[in-house]
Parts: sequence; C-alpha cells; structure tokens
Amino acid sequence: MFIVSLVLARVRQLAETRPTVTPTNSEREFLTSQPKRPVVKHMTSNHSSYTLKGVRFGGFNTFNGWNIFANNWYANIVEAAQQHQALESKFADARNAAAEQNQQCETLKVELARTIETVTKERQKREELEAELQDMVETATEERQKREAIKDELKDALDTAAVERQKRKALEAKLVGACITAGGVKQRLDEDLQRACQRRQMLQLKIHDALNAAVGPNQQFELLDFKLIDVRDEIEELKRRHLTLEIAVEKGHEIVEYNFGDACKAMDEVIQQWDGRWEAMQREHIAENENLPAEIQLMSPPSTPHKSSDVVLQMLVIEH
Repeated sequence: MFIVSLVLARVRQLAETRPTVTPTNSEREFLTSQPKRPVVKHMTSNHSSYTLKGVRFGGFNTFNGWNIFANNWYANIVEAAQQHQALESKFADARNAAAEQNQQCETLKVELARTIETVTKERQKREELEAELQDMVETATEERQKREAIKDELKDALDTAAVERQKRKALEAKLVGACITAGGVKQRLDEDLQRACQRRQMLQLKIHDALNAAVGPNQQFELLDFKLIDVRDEIEELKRRHLTLEIAVEKGHEIVEYNFGDACKAMDEVIQQWDGRWEAMQREHIAENENLPAEIQLMSPPSTPHKSSDVVLQMLVIEH
C-alpha cells in the first residue's frame, strides 16, 4: 500500500507539471505540414539542450520540440494515463482487498466479542456453581459437626445415666444392708422385749405368790416392786426404740422409693428429649439430602442414638 501511494503521488505530480493545453486537429495538421528543420539551427554556441526554444519535456539529449517530434508528447500522455488507470485499478483492487480484510476483521472482532462474552458467562456460571458447591460443603460440614456434637452430648447423657444407675444400685445395696441391719435390730429388740415380758410375767407371778402367801418381810416386797417398776421402764424404753426404728425404716423406704422414682422419671424425660432432637435432625438431614445434587449427597446418619436409647429403656425395664 505504501508503494502504491508513492506511485500515485508521483503520477499526480507529473500530471500537474505537464502542460494542460491540448492541440486541436488544425494545429496538429499545421505542425505536421511544416518542413522539418535541422536541429543544429536551433542550438546555441554552447550546444546546450536546455536552451532550445521548442523543448517541452526536459532532460539531457532531448530534442522533441514542437516542430521536430510533434506526436511524442501525446504518446507519453496516453502512456501516463494508461499507467494511471492501471495504478487506479490496482489501488481499487487493493482498497477492495483492504475493505474485505477490514470486513473480515470486523466479523472476527464480532465473533471474538461473542466468544469472550460466552466465555465470561461460562466463567460466571462456573464461579456461581463453585460458590454454591462451597456453601453446600460448608453446610454439610456444619451439619456433620452438629451431629458429632449431639453424639458427644448423647454419649455424656448415657454416661451420666450409667453413673446414676450405679449410684442407684449402690443406694439399693445400702438400703438392703440397712433393711438387713434394721431387721437384725428389730429381731434383737423383739427378743429383748420378749425376755422383758417373760421377766415381768415371772415377777408378777412372784408378787402374786408373795401376796397370796402373805409371808416375807416388807423389804422383799418393796424390792420386788422396784424391780417391777424397772422392768416396766425397760419395756417402755424398748417399745419406744422399736417404734422409732420402725418409723426410721419406713422413712428410709419412702425416701429411696421417691428418689428412685424421680431418677427414673428424669431419665425417661432425658431420653424422650434426645429422641425428639434426634428425629428432628434426621428429618432436616433427609430434607437437605433431597435438595442436594446426587453427586454430593452425604451418607445418612447412623442409628446409634436410637439403639442406645432402646438399650437404656430395656435396662430400666429390667431393673424395675
């Protein structure tokens, strides 16, 4: 394109420097009818070709004057016009080719813009999908952490229940020991009471015999009377201790039964609460798995809490 522009500029410069006056047919016939004159007649003494009168197209050794080479300038003009047309044709072809290339370039630019837009949309979609996947993964991680925390809490509750069960067993053992001890004490008190009653009966018989016989000194009678009073006091003390022990044993039984009932009731409430929370978590987990894609669905939670609660219930039933 640069060479073509240079050639066109040169042609335009030549066209502007050439004469614009074109001879008519009469002038052409007049010039051709004139007799040719020798060239030496028109030359000066220094033989310079640039001092000739009829020179129109300069240059060394150029003698195409109006009266010598009358038709040479027209041929040059025709040749220049042909070259100009050829250059114009080449320029038009080059311009058309450039226009086609520009059009192709614009088309490629449009296609490239569409491709870039498509790639941008796909990148945005991929980023959105990555963000959604990251949110799903974070949600699943949080749910897994919550489930593990609930498992730990349930394990702690089961451990607490086991400790309470051991305490209850120890309390029952103590109660059994207390019952055995109370039974032994009661048996001893009964034996003492029975012996006291026998002694009283014997003393009463002796007093009765003494009264009936009406013999013996007055001191023996008073001594027997004192002994009878002591025996009666001892019997009353034994009765009072026996009654106190029975009341204490009954209160111990009531306290143990009350504590055992409260412990069982609290354990049932704790197990029911954990079962309710676990069922709610399972429902939420199933709903979340239904909303998640098939590729990233998580495993269903194990049924360990339910099994643990069932085992606890069975143990409580067996103990009852």
